[in-house]
Amino acid sequence: MPHFFARRWAGVASLGLGALLGTPSLAQAQTKTPKYSNEFMNLGAGARSLGMGKTQVSLANDATAGYWNPAALTNIAAKYDGVLMHSELFSGVVKNDYAAFAMPLDDKSAVGVTLLR
Repeated sequence: MPHFFARRWAGVASLGLGALLGTPSLAQAQTKTPKYSNEFMNLGAGARSLGMGKTQVSLANDATAGYWNPAALTNIAAKYDGVLMHSELFSGVVKNDYAAFAMPLDDKSAVGVTLLR
């Protein structure tokens, strides 16, 4: 019986050690900053999505869905939806403007226009 508890404790300890060693690499991945000014797909769009750490792919239900996940344009509840955003990086060296408009046609189709400058 003591052998059973020793094996169980060793299994729990190895799982805990594996989780502890795997955590720093995941935490480091969240702090990646853009290296180049033309990484437009890495900049993001919309205050809500940027405030949530760019986790908008499955949650997009506004006009920013055209940037994050165009298939989610059908999830828009409003008759018309528009977004305007301006951001500056690298002390104003890189300036980005984002404009989007979306309109659902029916429950299975929608139209969206997204401009990123």
